[in-house]
Amino acid sequence: MAVKSKAQVLALLQETVELLDDTRTYMAGEFTTNLEAVNTAIDGGDTEPEDQNQVDAVEGVREAGEGLMAAIRLLFKAIVPTLGRYASSPDLFSEPINIAAFSDKLDSDSEAVLSANYSKFTSFTMSGSGNGADGGTVFVHNTDPDGIQADISAVETLTLKCTKDESHSGIVSGAEEWTLEGGAEADHSWLWPGGSGRSGGGQHRDADLSALNYTTNRFHPAQPVLLVGGTLQCTSASANRNNKVLNGGFTRSFGSGTTDKINDWTLSGDHALVLAEETVVMRGDQCAVITAGANGDETTVTFTQTLLTRVHSGVAYGLQGWGRIGANIDDAAGGSITLKIKDADTDHLTLTIANVGAWTDDTWTKFATASNTVIIPASAKDLSVEIVVTDLQHDGTLDYLYLDEIQIVELKRTDGGRAIGIAAGSVDWSLDSKGTGATTGGTTGKIQQAFVECCDTYIKHAGSAVYWSDPA
Repeated sequence: MAVKSKAQVLALLQETVELLDDTRTYMAGEFTTNLEAVNTAIDGGDTEPEDQNQVDAVEGVREAGEGLMAAIRLLFKAIVPTLGRYASSPDLFSEPINIAAFSDKLDSDSEAVLSANYSKFTSFTMSGSGNGADGGTVFVHNTDPDGIQADISAVETLTLKCTKDESHSGIVSGAEEWTLEGGAEADHSWLWPGGSGRSGGGQHRDADLSALNYTTNRFHPAQPVLLVGGTLQCTSASANRNNKVLNGGFTRSFGSGTTDKINDWTLSGDHALVLAEETVVMRGDQCAVITAGANGDETTVTFTQTLLTRVHSGVAYGLQGWGRIGANIDDAAGGSITLKIKDADTDHLTLTIANVGAWTDDTWTKFATASNTVIIPASAKDLSVEIVVTDLQHDGTLDYLYLDEIQIVELKRTDGGRAIGIAAGSVDWSLDSKGTGATTGGTTGKIQQAFVECCDTYIKHAGSAVYWSDPA
């Protein structure tokens, strides 16, 4: 059976994209202008009996415009199997698998399509309770596993709202529920790109964002997806909600052992100086406390936990921890903390506090930011989480370092190619907590935009010298 050559496949793709782009440009411009002019003319003068018939006819034209754009989008979807055949797709009846195969072929051939060049926010602007240094963290990871900005988005402002909390819905503190809302949807399909219009339930447009997970060397099939209008839950160690670290709040009993005296953790170094604390706690009924040493006899101890199958390669995660010092920890040389996700060969994500003595005394302090995220690479194996406290020193009067709420948060892939997740802080989130972030439209990459508009997925678009060119 004869199949299309690369040049013929490119021509089919370009011509279909040009039809889509030119039609949308006309309908968003001259078509809309002329139709509104007809409406204005109908409204002129006195209301006449035939006016309603004219208004109804104009609405029929609008509906026909919607139908035309929908038909062209279906035409684009209809050429996807040809792209899959060109790329030797294993399933020509599956749109996401065909698109993934096509993207992978471009990648293997060192080719790409042009970026749609969206301008996307890199973190949510937060407000309300739980916002600030004493609050939790809203993690945002902005690339795929190849480090490429994912060109998939509605042009809108996304709003992340806390919709269930302990006071109003009986939700356990630290496990608050959030909803991701889209912006106002465009009035007519030809005005794409526009907001998803989702404020609760359903999918972003009519597409399946899980298509993002099919592409080789991208996302693990276990990567969860958050559709606009969907919900996600806050992660907390003490509330035992979603945390990939076992006993991250150190609330489970400290045994009588030495290196294994804390459930789920292995200690090394000055492990005898690590105890359970039941009074000075951030969340739950217990935390870990470490006795500082004097100058020349500083305390160094490592906590290690094997993550086993709780953490997957190709999935995005955020990392957060909390600590607190007493007033007599040395201000200038109090010691350091390093929190890591690692394997035997590589530290995949590291948070370092160079001097805990610089913290505010007797105050729980977060070591995390919105960008403390990673997608675990396929090469990772035997992953663990590690806390290293080095050279902890008091100023001559005995004092302590407290640790609590060590969290690895599994992020959810969402609109805009981001992955997001929420961690609890020392101050609870509540119903007034929310975050916003805007995506603005791109000016290039018509082929890329067509994949987003019609199939809600994207093609690799960077790191290659040869491009499948946009239609002229």
